[in-house]
Formats: sequence, C-alpha cells, structure tokens
Amino acid sequence: MNQLRRRILERIQPWCIDSISRKEDSISISGWAVSGSQTREHLEIQSCGASLTKADFKVTRPDLESVFPFWPQATNSGFTCDFRLQPNLLDKEIRFSYGDKNIFPFNPFHEYAYPLDDCIAVPDPSGRLRVHGSDSLPSFLLEGYSTFRKLSEIISSTTTINKIKNARILDWGCGCGRVSRYFDTKDMQLWGADIDDFNLKWCEEQLNMKTLGISSNPTKNLPDSYFDLIFGISVMTHLHHDLQIAWLDELTRSLKSSGYLILTFHGLASALRNISDEGFEELLSQGFYDFGENPILKGAVPENKDYRDTYNTLNQIVLNWTEKLRVTKYFESLIGNHQDLIVLQKI
Repeated sequence: MNQLRRRILERIQPWCIDSISRKEDSISISGWAVSGSQTREHLEIQSCGASLTKADFKVTRPDLESVFPFWPQATNSGFTCDFRLQPNLLDKEIRFSYGDKNIFPFNPFHEYAYPLDDCIAVPDPSGRLRVHGSDSLPSFLLEGYSTFRKLSEIISSTTTINKIKNARILDWGCGCGRVSRYFDTKDMQLWGADIDDFNLKWCEEQLNMKTLGISSNPTKNLPDSYFDLIFGISVMTHLHHDLQIAWLDELTRSLKSSGYLILTFHGLASALRNISDEGFEELLSQGFYDFGENPILKGAVPENKDYRDTYNTLNQIVLNWTEKLRVTKYFESLIGNHQDLIVLQKI
C-alpha cells in the first residue's frame, strides 16, 4: 500500500503555501513541497510579479510526518521564500509556481495567486473560520483568489458561459464568498446558497449577491431550470454518498438545458493526507470513504450532523453522477492543490 501511495504522490508532486505575509514592497511565503527526487537542490519557486531574493528548501517540518507517514523525506519538505515586488505590479496580483527542473514542469493549474490590492469587503474572523478552517486573513485571500483564478480559467475554456448574456451563476455552498467575491457581476447574475445564515446574510449585504438559504438535505427550494452554471467548491467533500446523489438531483433540476455543473471532491490526491492504510484500501475497493464528522460548522449550525469529510474515486463518480449529466472535463489535485474538480453538463 505504501508503494502505491508513493507512486500517486510522485505523480501529483503536491505542494502548499500555508503562510504568506507582505511588508511594503516585499512578500514572504512558507509551506512545503514534495519532490520525486531524493535531493532538493533542483526545486524552484517562480513568481509572476516578483523577483526571488532568498529561498530555503531544506526547512524541517516534523508535522508533515503525520500527514505523509509513508513518505521518507516528509520531515525535510519545508520551504521559505522571500520576494521583492515589481513596482509596476504592486496594485495587482502575484502568482507562485513550484517545479523540479529535473522531472516536474511548472503547471499553471497548480499555481497559487494572491491579490495585492484587495479592496473588497472581508468577513469577520468567525465567518472566515467556518469556511476556511482558519481565521487568518492572508491565508483566506490566498486560497480564495487562487481558486477563483483556476475556476475562471476552467469556465472560460470548458464552457460556453462567457457567451451567454446576463448568465445566471450559483455558488452552491458560498459560505462568506471566499471565491465568488472576485467575480465581476456586471455581465452576470451571481447567486449564493448556503446553510450558514450568518455568512449568507453577510454575502447579501456586503457582496450584493442574491442568496438562497438551504438545509443540509435538499428541499427543492432551488428554482427549476434556472441557472446556466452551478459550482460547488468543497461541498461534495463534506457529504455522505446518499446526500451527494440527492444534491446532484436537486442541482441538475435547477440547471437549464445544457447547463454546467462544476464540483470539487476529495480524490486520491486528498486521500494521501492523514488517511490510514485501512481507509485508503476502503476508498480504492468501495470507491467511497467517510472519514467522519467535521465539526467546523458546529457553532453556526449546531444541529447539523451531516457535515462530514468524505472521499470519492473518479470511477465511482462516473458510475454514480452521470445519469442526467455527462463529464466534459476532469482535473486532478486542483483546488488547494489537492481537491479534484469535475465539469459536468446537463444532458
């Protein structure tokens, strides 16, 4: 089993920025990067919008031994990097790419992006915590904007939404608008749906989103044949199999004919992190694995017991999600550089 998990890890080459800070014209990041090679001198972090001034790819990270217990080099996988921002880009964005010059090319879909001049309203720490798992504002902006950039590119390249005037788009499980806050709404109708009334009200008041309150179980309160596109970032990742199927029916019903559904899920790349060999074997054999209850929403929705951490294989999804939908595109290890993303179109 360890050999299989190592092969998957070497194919995916995961990396993560887990801290980012800015001081005037400089920015610092830290995180971890797994390399398929035995040495780390070939690793690079490149940036669009800044020049690298200092880098250390031999930072000891004892915490990673519990995340990747099957990877012998896990504890030596940390890095820190400092950059100087280019003066003409101080009010735009900065992007970071990781690669190994020997075996792993830079991949734009594994980039991180950070907005340098984010003037959009931000939720308070408690609202961010329930969505992000942390109240860190820089981390919230990094993950939200990175996801937005990837999602926008996928919508543009794999759907016809940009050709639809005043398209109706629903952010299913919008939380406090971590992703949808960046959409330009002058040419679209942006909606948000969530079970968290506090964050939903905040989105309505601060982001001018149209909102729909929902429960953990679908109640058919989404409008029929209404939306051109529905996307759900890290929602299926928290639903048991039966609820996934129930919500697929609800979301498909609410799509227009030939409308698009974009969903993320915990696949094999996510399953590499913190799941025991027994759990990994169950995922491979059954196509689905329930890791257990996720308590992050307890403060906002205390009675909710349906918020889980769950995992799917792609084969299981193709078999169970495509009765009324067809798969148009699949991306492995995309969102947060570990969640898979699938684009489906209503038949």
